[in-house]
Amino acid sequence: MPALLAHLKIRHVSVACHSGGVVYAMNLIMQHRHLLHPQRPTLDIFAPWVHGSHSGKTAMVLTDLIPRGCISRFHHLVELVNNGVLPVFLFSSGVVVKTFGIDYNPAWETKAESSDCVSLTENERRLEWYMNPELPKYIAAESVRGVSDEVLLLLKRTNHSQPWGLWDDTDDYVSRLAAQETTLRAGKDTPLLKIRTYYAASDNMIGKQGSRWFDGLWTTEACGGVIDFASRTCPGTTHESILDRKSGILNQWAVEVGKPYAVVEQKVEGETGQG
Repeated sequence: MPALLAHLKIRHVSVACHSGGVVYAMNLIMQHRHLLHPQRPTLDIFAPWVHGSHSGKTAMVLTDLIPRGCISRFHHLVELVNNGVLPVFLFSSGVVVKTFGIDYNPAWETKAESSDCVSLTENERRLEWYMNPELPKYIAAESVRGVSDEVLLLLKRTNHSQPWGLWDDTDDYVSRLAAQETTLRAGKDTPLLKIRTYYAASDNMIGKQGSRWFDGLWTTEACGGVIDFASRTCPGTTHESILDRKSGILNQWAVEVGKPYAVVEQKVEGETGQG
C-alpha cells in the first residue's frame, strides 16, 4: 500500500475496511500512521471480523476445528464454483461456502430498514439483480489460491506465532494503538484518531456476541483520551449487504471523507501578513 500511494503521489488517505479487511487496516494504521491525514485521521470499519473464540458462532467454532491441511486446500472448493458444483459467497478477503455450514443471507433479507436507505431506480435494481449472482463466477474464473492463505490468517492458523502482526488480537491492538497515539500527540494539539464502526443488524459471521465483544474493547479508559471511537448498528443490513448501495451507509461514508479540509495557513518568517 505505501509503495502504491507513493507511486500515485498520494500523501494521505482515509482508511475503510470490511469484515476480515479490519486485520489489514489495523496493521496499516499501526505501521504507517503517517498515511492518515493530519487534520482528519480516520478509520471506518464495516461489519468487522471477530475471531470465533470471541463471537461464539457455532459455524466459526467448528471451522476452527478443521485440520490445517484441509483449510490450506480451501481454494480447490472455490474453484468448483466455475463448474457450478458449490455455491460460494465472498466476504471481505475470504470466501465462505455452505459446506462449512454458513448460510448466506441475501441482501436486505431483513425487513427493518431505516431512513439511511437509498431508493434505486428501476434500471439500478435490474443491474444489481443481474450482477449479484454473476460476481462469484468472475471471482472464481481466475486463480483463487490466495483464498486458502487468507482463511488461515483470519482463523489465526498460520505458521506464525503472531499471524495478525505485532498484536495477538484486537484487545491487545487497542492498547498498543492508544500507546502509539499518546506518543505521537506528546506536546502537540492535534486531532484525535477517529474510529467509526458500523455493525450489521444481522451478522451471520460474528453475531451479536461478536459485536458486543468488539465494541467493549474501545472503552474510554482503553482509548486513553487519544482515540475517538463510536459505533452504530445499521438497520436492515447483513454482513454481506451492509455496503450495498441501497443501505445508504456507503453514501454517508463517501460524503464524510469527501468533506474539504480546512486550509492551514503557515506564515513565512518575516512576513507581516499585510498586502
